[in-house]
Amino acid sequence: MPLVSRSSIERMERPETTLAARAGLRAGYGLSNYVTISDGFAYHGHNGGVEGGLTELAYLPDQSVGYVFFINSGNGSASEKIGKLIHGYLTRDQQKPDLPPAVPLNNASLGPFFGYLEPITPRQEIMRCLERILGVVKLTCANGKLVARPMLGKRKVYLATSDILFREEKEPMATLAPIPLSADGPRMQTSWTMLRPISALAVWLEWGLSALSLALMITAVLFALVGCHESYSVSCRHRA
Repeated sequence: MPLVSRSSIERMERPETTLAARAGLRAGYGLSNYVTISDGFAYHGHNGGVEGGLTELAYLPDQSVGYVFFINSGNGSASEKIGKLIHGYLTRDQQKPDLPPAVPLNNASLGPFFGYLEPITPRQEIMRCLERILGVVKLTCANGKLVARPMLGKRKVYLATSDILFREEKEPMATLAPIPLSADGPRMQTSWTMLRPISALAVWLEWGLSALSLALMITAVLFALVGCHESYSVSCRHRA
């Protein structure tokens, strides 16, 4: 007898509450269960960590394989490498899922999103300011594809699978959904975060002010060091 019904598992795997989920995006958070794309396969599961320990559970529903591992370490790099090794082992004899066919872009609905987008749903509120600045993405169209260029990191190229769902070129499912008519204005949602359009002026103003603030903080440290050196020099002369 199964411990959990098939319908309960399907509900755990299915996101429902986000704007993108309501528009048909299936990559995202269900009930403590989310999708991770790795080498053309869509894994379901969850990972977690505490100080001194990391764990990961993931499985491929269509291939009927999965795994779980625990390590007595907080080393995220080691955990990532272990996960990739397991992925390679589990899928060594598996055929990759067929990629959803691409359809022409609907530029009319994408118009509000071309330009800069900023993330607005940080995982931790204390990181909102930093994530908002460093997570800005510029969205353009090239050769019938969406191109997302982050201010930091590698660009991503997306193909349309419908008017409002997009997948990366080698991904087996859609992971991006622009929502042009939300109650709060145009929003673009990925499987992890939500973004909204922002003007180029605002982007460069934020980056400029951030750079200026960083420069002033560095300068303050330098002035403090120079001041301490001068005070030490004067003290030494007085003692002499």
